Amino acid sequence: MEIIGYIGYAALVILAIIWAVGVRTQLGAGVHTVLGSLYFVVGAVGIPLLGIDMLHTLWVILVGFLFAGIIAPVLMGMPGLSWILGLVAGMYSGAVRVGISRQEIEKAQADSVCETVNDYMDKQE
Repeated sequence: MEIIGYIGYAALVILAIIWAVGVRTQLGAGVHTVLGSLYFVVGAVGIPLLGIDMLHTLWVILVGFLFAGIIAPVLMGMPGLSWILGLVAGMYSGAVRVGISRQEIEKAQADSVCETVNDYMDKQE
């Protein structure tokens, strides 16, 4: 069973790297995507630091996808938590996107919002 845990941990590390690179390259990524990336990075760093059995990485990976896809968007809709999560996501994305100009990030985010609104309007017609 120990080998399965290490395979799961390797998968968690790969997911953490992929999601972090995604946050860096997809400048228009939403807050839920940034929080999902942060979840995977914290899991990949925290599990060995806390001495937790590597087999736990299997459920950590599953919950990570649920967190990014379902839980984080719901939490972002809650008035008390949304500003805290937005602050944490902003700090993490700022650390991941070091070296990218603020203007470039803001332009990509504005373009992403415009595309989302245009897609929504096209579906309504």
